[in-house]
Amino acid sequence: MEVHPTLRAFLKFAKWEEKQLQVARCRGVYERALVELPDETERSSEKLFLSFAAFEERATEHDRARVIYK
Repeated sequence: MEVHPTLRAFLKFAKWEEKQLQVARCRGVYERALVELPDETERSSEKLFLSFAAFEERATEHDRARVIYK
């Protein structure tokens, strides 16, 4: 992520972590994206928040998803 800190790179990495069944690491990737993305528009992107919330729903963390949707 240090070389290519883009929204696309973070989303692909999060998807890969989820496929490896690494729920905590996947959550960490989404949280890192919210802090480390250099572009403000990417950091507040609807795509990022929807992907993060959908992941939390798949991980059966409905309360976390609800907070993200707000």
